[in-house]
Amino acid sequence: MVLSNDAGEVDLDVIEQWFQRWCDPDDVLPRPKELFSLSAHSLLHTLGRVSTDLGTAPTKALHDLLDMLRDAGAREALVLAGRNS
Repeated sequence: MVLSNDAGEVDLDVIEQWFQRWCDPDDVLPRPKELFSLSAHSLLHTLGRVSTDLGTAPTKALHDLLDMLRDAGAREALVLAGRNS
């Protein structure tokens, strides 16, 4: 999914916090007895664009991502289907 947006620069610490909360590249976070990992797979941020594979992360991960953009000054975000959009 790609979020095209009008936010300015997002603080790298904020991006890192989101990544640490929702991604688990080393598969070390404790999991409830679920069939899925409940984590996002990737996040790439460039000015005006966020590309992410939310994997099996809950909708709260998307809400947090939108909040991150809002806090960086975004007034609108357009959801596009994939990385090549």
